[in-house]
Amino acid sequence: MSQLKQKKYTKIKNFYCSYFSKHQILQFDLSTNFLGSNSRLGIGLSRCENLIDLYLNFNKCQLKIVGMQKLCDGLVKCNKLEFLQMDFTKNMIKNEGASILGTYLKNIVNLEQLSINLKKNKIGNIGVKNLVQGIGQSQKLKRLRLILDENNIDKGANDLALSSEYLGNSLQVLDISLYGNQIDCDCELETGIALLNLPNLKSLVLNFTYQLIRSEFTKESIFDQQNQQNQISLENQHNLLAFSLYSYQQRVIQNNERYQLLISALAQKTKLLHLEFFPAYRYENLKDDICHVLENCLNISTLSLMLNDFADKDVQVLGSVLEKNTNIQKLFLFLQHNNKLGDQGTLQLFNSLPNIINLQNLLLDLSYKQINDQGIQNLGIALIKCINLKDLKLRLYQIGDQGVKLLFSSLAKCTNISNLSLNLRGNQIGDDGISLLTFNQSLQVLSLDFGYNNISRSVLNLAHQLACINLQSLTLNLFYNKINLSQKLAVESECLKSKRLVVFKINFLSSI
Repeated sequence: MSQLKQKKYTKIKNFYCSYFSKHQILQFDLSTNFLGSNSRLGIGLSRCENLIDLYLNFNKCQLKIVGMQKLCDGLVKCNKLEFLQMDFTKNMIKNEGASILGTYLKNIVNLEQLSINLKKNKIGNIGVKNLVQGIGQSQKLKRLRLILDENNIDKGANDLALSSEYLGNSLQVLDISLYGNQIDCDCELETGIALLNLPNLKSLVLNFTYQLIRSEFTKESIFDQQNQQNQISLENQHNLLAFSLYSYQQRVIQNNERYQLLISALAQKTKLLHLEFFPAYRYENLKDDICHVLENCLNISTLSLMLNDFADKDVQVLGSVLEKNTNIQKLFLFLQHNNKLGDQGTLQLFNSLPNIINLQNLLLDLSYKQINDQGIQNLGIALIKCINLKDLKLRLYQIGDQGVKLLFSSLAKCTNISNLSLNLRGNQIGDDGISLLTFNQSLQVLSLDFGYNNISRSVLNLAHQLACINLQSLTLNLFYNKINLSQKLAVESECLKSKRLVVFKINFLSSI
């Protein structure tokens, strides 16, 4: 696909001056242009008989229902089309427009990959049902992304789940986002249960929350990774390999049976390699059920978990389960604000990390948990023992000068780590904390966020230490500190003395 020539247009009239039959890859960025019921693009596309890959950006184009009809009249005649990506954000297409889209998409016979963004289009239950039923009749479709955020869907999530039977046997990757609708947690669970039962699905992403909560390991889903190396191989597989569930609004489950059905269905996917589980549901047995899934799915290599309502005893059980999952290479743990972890539970969590023997990539978000100096020391000891760890991201909150010294003292001994990101924003860190920091000399990529602290003159010492590392990439955030103009210039000049530095980003915004 990369060898084919790609053409991009921002105006339809320029497209009409081209040779339609020569187009194989087309991009149209018509965002914020008023198109209304303009039919010219559809007519032009109908003449592109060799078109294989098409991207349409109609964000805020006021396409509406008539415009959708005329566009689809042209799309359906692109008989060789295999890859189609469309953004219809804020176009008021409503139920009727979504239904029209579904009706036409089923007739694009060679379509293999489809991505549709229908955010903020006042689509309701009927529109979702008709759209999915239409798409499901695409016999060759392997990858599908549907973004239905901020519409008028409530019980329509059930319609989507019930319509999932129409998603044919060819579908391998499914990514659905339903953030900002009126869907209760029971409907979320039913949707998940139904989609988990699709026969040949290898990857399922089900999102009910704002995108920022999604794991930093998977800012791109498997949907985006078909051209990247080290992706999960989907060929010749007959089991679900990747599952992601994001639900961020705290709600109490009314029907425990539905949640148990979801957990049961997930626990049966024993070949899982990739699991992201961010359930915000309040449910008595949630911790036990998460551990049950992990005990059954021992092939997981990438694991992201949001820990809700965890107490010390729950973390102890989780830690012992994680130790059994010897294939875990990437781990993201996000402690929610409603956890009940004490110092003992935090210690147990830290002590379990070195026992995950293949762990290479760790993201630990403790921004909702206050860690005292002893806790920081315990974390440092645990990280030193993670002998295969190469990539580390930490978010810590409410630590002071002594805590920072203890943390960096330990990290300097983690000579295996080459990529380090520390978010220490909004703490009580001052000049004493950063004056004598030491760094691991094996670091290649470093990101430090000291925003919203009390740093002033010692920032020059920090810059000098950073210049002594053979870094290739350095990102330094120092906004909202007490750094004057001359200090800013000196810090930037000192950092640039690093001989191997290729990427350098520094932010002093709103420092004095």
